[in-house]
Amino acid sequence: MVTPDAAAEPSSEEIKDFDRFVGGYTVAVAEQALAEGLPVVDVILGPPELSQGKRQESEAWLYFPYDFNSGLGARECTLGWNEASGWFFQREQDSENQERRWLGQGLVPDPERVAIFATTLRVSPGSAGSLERPFYRSPGRLEPELLGRLKPYGGNWGPYSELFANVRNRHFDRRLATAIDADPPGSPINLPLLPGEFTALEVALEWLDGIFNYDRSPLTAFARDIRGRRGAGPADIDASRTSLAAARARMQELRRQDAEKRGKGNDR
Repeated sequence: MVTPDAAAEPSSEEIKDFDRFVGGYTVAVAEQALAEGLPVVDVILGPPELSQGKRQESEAWLYFPYDFNSGLGARECTLGWNEASGWFFQREQDSENQERRWLGQGLVPDPERVAIFATTLRVSPGSAGSLERPFYRSPGRLEPELLGRLKPYGGNWGPYSELFANVRNRHFDRRLATAIDADPPGSPINLPLLPGEFTALEVALEWLDGIFNYDRSPLTAFARDIRGRRGAGPADIDASRTSLAAARARMQELRRQDAEKRGKGNDR
């Protein structure tokens, strides 16, 4: 006779699917959070803990930079997901002082709803969610309904870390191209820089260009333009704006990719 606990024990294939689906879902939330202005710098999936050989609840976390955390009076802030209780926002002032506010909208709410939750807490840390933890399921059990709700986020995109890197690069790629394309011709600003600061800017752009490092990146052209500004006057700016054409070409490519993504979403 098979007991209920034994019947609920997930197979190795189910665990693989679950981890892949959660990775895709977490990155989808990170993508929406970036679109809402939240500076997500990393996504981490915690491996499920094992107790007496049985799988326990797992969590996923979105991390933010130091300035974001300190602005909320915390050493570290994370937007996290728990497989039994859903989304939470955690503020950690020190190792003994942590606060978790729970969204309380089920296990797989729409990524936009999660991003709005975090954005609200950024403005007013005590104004959204609840300190009371909800429970929607027993940890360690992978019900077909939960797998079905997560499956649309699974895809075949490779490891979630690569997926997040692509999402984040795309986000900043779009912001950079939009900013360059928005400038009217012949309208420079007065920005005093020391020689060493200008050199540091060139180094930073070279560094970032190496990270993005793909053909036709507007960042490559922008870095080239900035290097060409050394010793140039206001009248020389428009003649050296090679990044403008690169930015417009990149925006066309991003719009094409957006249309393809919407088409795939409609097919699901």
